[in-house]
Amino acid sequence: MQDSIANEIRKLLEKIRENSKKMKAKMSKPLQNLEDVVRANIGKMQTSDAELLLLGEGKLQGLLRLSSTKKKFSEGFKKSAHTALKILLNLIDMDATPVVASAFFALDEDLYEQLRLDEHIASDEENKLDALQITRKIKLKRPFLPLKKYLPSKSAQVKFEEWMRVHFKQEVKTYAEKVEEVVEIREEATWGD
Repeated sequence: MQDSIANEIRKLLEKIRENSKKMKAKMSKPLQNLEDVVRANIGKMQTSDAELLLLGEGKLQGLLRLSSTKKKFSEGFKKSAHTALKILLNLIDMDATPVVASAFFALDEDLYEQLRLDEHIASDEENKLDALQITRKIKLKRPFLPLKKYLPSKSAQVKFEEWMRVHFKQEVKTYAEKVEEVVEIREEATWGD
């Protein structure tokens, strides 16, 4: 059964590779199919399947490389890179896809550079928030890994740290509001006693 998952992943990575050679590459659909295959086989996936998905093999690029594909004739990342980064963010959720998340956070630290998170964060493109969230997840899961290992640009590090301060404050505020609501509900419930 495990070979069939790996074969499905290989077929989709091959389709993505073939499509990337075309002038008008249509890669969003095969990328979405890749996510669908993973989600449909969550309970059956092995670490080797997750590694194939993340890293690819041979000439087949995995999500790490696909999420950092640059445009050939202009600045910025390809649309498919945005899609791949979004899918990667979705798949490294420990609750949703634990095998993929575990494999991602266990990767050799040098492999995170393939994502070009610093370039995504420095850009004003749509995937900036996804890159910040992936960076945050790496930081939380691998706290002793220096930030510069996966975010080499000093300006991207500063942007990330600023975003974290704002994001963290918002999380604390939201949590405090939820606690206040629970306290109010309990007070109202005991008020009638």
